[in-house]
Amino acid sequence: MSEARSSDHSSGAASSTHTRSGRLHWQPSGADGGRLVIVDGPDRRRIPQPGKALVDDLGALAPAELDGLSVDYEWVKGQVRGVRRAGSPLPSRPPSTRSAQPAASSDTGRRTPQQEPATRASNEAGASQRSVPPRRPGSRHGDGQRSGWTRPTGPPSAQGSARPAVNAVDLFRNPYTFVPALARDGAGPLGDAPPAGHDVWEADRWSGRIGVTLTTVTPLLLLDTAPAKPDDRGHTTYSVLLRDGRPHIPPTAVKGMLRAAYEAATNSRLGVFTGHDEPLGYRPPASAGLALVPARVGRDAVTVDLLTGTAPLGQRSSPQTVMYAAWLPRYGSGSRRPVLYGDQSEPEHRDEVRVRLRLIQHYRWDKRRQDHVADFRYWQVVAIARAGEPFPAEMKVADPVWRDRFTVHEPLSDTREALGWVCVNNRNFSRKHDERVFFGDSHTRELADTTKKAWTALVNDYRNAHRHADVWERPNVSTDRGPGPRSAPRGGSEKFAPPQKWLGPKPGQTAWSRHLYEEGAEKLRPGDLCYALLDSRGNVDALYPVMIARELFSASPKDLLHPSLRPASTRDELSPADRVFGWVNPDGHGAYRGQLRVGPVTVDVGRDAVGDTVTDFGADGLPLAILGQPKPQQGRFYAAAGTSQYPMPLPPRTPRRDWYVPGRSLRGRKTYPHHAGLAGDYWKNPTEDRTQTLDDKGHYQEYRRPAKESPGKELTADNRAFATGDDEQRDNQNRSVRGWVRPGTTFRFTLDVINLTEVELGALLWLLQLPAEHYHRFGLGKPLGFGSVRLDLDTETTELRTGAAIADYYASFGDQLPGTAADVNTLIAVFEKASDMWPGRPHLAAFLTAALGDASTPVHYPRVRPAAIDRSVPVPPDPRGQAYAWFVQNEQERSNSFVRAESLPPADGDPMRVYPAPDKNGQAR
Repeated sequence: MSEARSSDHSSGAASSTHTRSGRLHWQPSGADGGRLVIVDGPDRRRIPQPGKALVDDLGALAPAELDGLSVDYEWVKGQVRGVRRAGSPLPSRPPSTRSAQPAASSDTGRRTPQQEPATRASNEAGASQRSVPPRRPGSRHGDGQRSGWTRPTGPPSAQGSARPAVNAVDLFRNPYTFVPALARDGAGPLGDAPPAGHDVWEADRWSGRIGVTLTTVTPLLLLDTAPAKPDDRGHTTYSVLLRDGRPHIPPTAVKGMLRAAYEAATNSRLGVFTGHDEPLGYRPPASAGLALVPARVGRDAVTVDLLTGTAPLGQRSSPQTVMYAAWLPRYGSGSRRPVLYGDQSEPEHRDEVRVRLRLIQHYRWDKRRQDHVADFRYWQVVAIARAGEPFPAEMKVADPVWRDRFTVHEPLSDTREALGWVCVNNRNFSRKHDERVFFGDSHTRELADTTKKAWTALVNDYRNAHRHADVWERPNVSTDRGPGPRSAPRGGSEKFAPPQKWLGPKPGQTAWSRHLYEEGAEKLRPGDLCYALLDSRGNVDALYPVMIARELFSASPKDLLHPSLRPASTRDELSPADRVFGWVNPDGHGAYRGQLRVGPVTVDVGRDAVGDTVTDFGADGLPLAILGQPKPQQGRFYAAAGTSQYPMPLPPRTPRRDWYVPGRSLRGRKTYPHHAGLAGDYWKNPTEDRTQTLDDKGHYQEYRRPAKESPGKELTADNRAFATGDDEQRDNQNRSVRGWVRPGTTFRFTLDVINLTEVELGALLWLLQLPAEHYHRFGLGKPLGFGSVRLDLDTETTELRTGAAIADYYASFGDQLPGTAADVNTLIAVFEKASDMWPGRPHLAAFLTAALGDASTPVHYPRVRPAAIDRSVPVPPDPRGQAYAWFVQNEQERSNSFVRAESLPPADGDPMRVYPAPDKNGQAR
């Protein structure tokens, strides 16, 4: 961190007050619970009286919520003052009140550039108004300390602000939640240890056989994936997995389910955590792109040339500021029609060109003033030619049209010619109308190896954030070809559209940026065009493929995972789940078989094996709802505040850059809550589309994909549901199934175990003796409610003895095993006592909460409420999909502050909220 700026708050000539930036860090220690410090580069500045130093909402946050937060602060005569969220202005009043909004400047004429107010809140400042009032500075507390700050007691789950009133029909549970993964000290019966082995029966350990019954409570998707192939639409239909005419559950599938549950219950190391070594990317505010400088990689790829047009490097923002790169009309119409070469072909990426330019003044619409306000200038290309070729006729720049609520582009008298390079990143968002031409004097900078590696990591993160099918397997059907030239893109086929093709304005239909599909784009090459972020000394800090680009977090998911939770690298580090279920060294040589083996799984059937247990949907199958893809980049769902002792949701309005940072942790192990409270006929007649009809328990048919929307009609006549037609939706976004295993089907299997400790065996029995109406999740489609199963101990086929008893049996040549059979309840109690090493057993509480479900609240993916839909009914599944809309609304900003920015609640937290759909201009409501 560094000094951001200096200010003179005193009347003297020399200032002793400086505004600096840093990151808060909570250091738990001592009888008083710990201390709060600011990490500012190499300096660690203690905050002895947080109540006096913290302003706005920070004084109401728990230590775990403050830990890792980016802040600005005043350094006043060697003391910390005015600690606030990074980018927030310093309040002009005491910390207990919020500063007044700056007065509006004088009226402006529409055609006269005006200076904007000098002070503007930073994007993502997160200065939220919490319902918890700031604590009074300097108050004396019951513990006798005069600290000025009431330190919250208990786990951070108790800390938080009251939520605004919400319509009850807009509440829902997310299809997944997390079981906390808590830091482990490596000692004790649930700590790390080498395995016992299989060669002898250890005298004080348990061995034998456990009988288990598995009963389906909701339909089980047991699918035969091997022969299934996608059709011409990219849609795959699966049959039920059968063996000898009966539903077949591979023992390995049962072992995988048990392993995941056992890891969570024993708080073991994660068995697999690969592919999370590199920092993820996030999308900063669009305004962050204004600080980027167009750049071209040098011939040797060890330097980069900064091309600043006619503007000085490092210019300050003002209405007269001229953008570095020229705007090349490409996707507009009318006065914004494409500017082409003389042969009417489109300029290509990297083309070296001559351009004629016209200076344009840009005006934005200011809602508060209800007037147009000049905000920047740019050069517009009015004619373009390849190097060495003559210019074609210039495009006439139209006079501005002053319409309320619309931006205005006013031509000025300045013109010029220049040499440059065309930068084309495709029509990657709906309102894009221009590409860019990089030109001007070059400023050469060296490229550090770390910058090159960061480029590779960023491009790979872009690619990993999208499925291969989303980029390469889009049906080649254009819903809106848009204006401009219609030259056939390269790389396409009759079946699938090429990635660079514009199919329409909706997400997934816009063209993909070239770095997502261009071979070799992950490596910087001579001549590459990109955007550079400069540090305070004018050196290249980072390079980006597009102007509004993703940014890499400062820490990777692996960095946030406590070392005691990472996969074991040696046999001595094996956690309970590794010892019981087996281990493979993720770093190379080494493996262990485990102390448990799952026997064959059989199904209880009558005369007709398939008819008794499987519901058949015919050859076409049942079209399932679209399943969401894991997106760890969404830190509000995956990252946690504080340490691994109490991993809790990030505080509301946490800036995106503070999601994955040192000092944070991960939410834990993903689990899928049971869908409780469903109507008795919820799973009946599944091929009938009832997605828009509420059942008698207030649920929609969430597992089925709705039929296609009615053309030109969003809602039904009564405005209580979406208008749908008769066409089924089967494409590469969803799957179909030809059948499922019916609820009430019973399977049986055995678990053979050897040399388990009391705690290891007790944990296994705990999973097989969950309270009534608590269920495990198994198979595919769990987010849609499939695969809730009940596991029960079959005492008739269970036989467990200690190694000493088994040795006596063989030594005596008797016909009965000597000793006492395992007391299930006693062993479970031993395991629960061992779990007290984590106060409150939060991981077990979350596990049981998810296994029980919430009968009062429906479970579905986040969605938004259209403005016209009846407020008295819950929002049905949208036939258009659009699950992304909720996340867009969650990240909406107004007046440089987040409107909502809420995180995924804990398993036992409040339900989530359906948000209003954005207005016609895409703004939050």
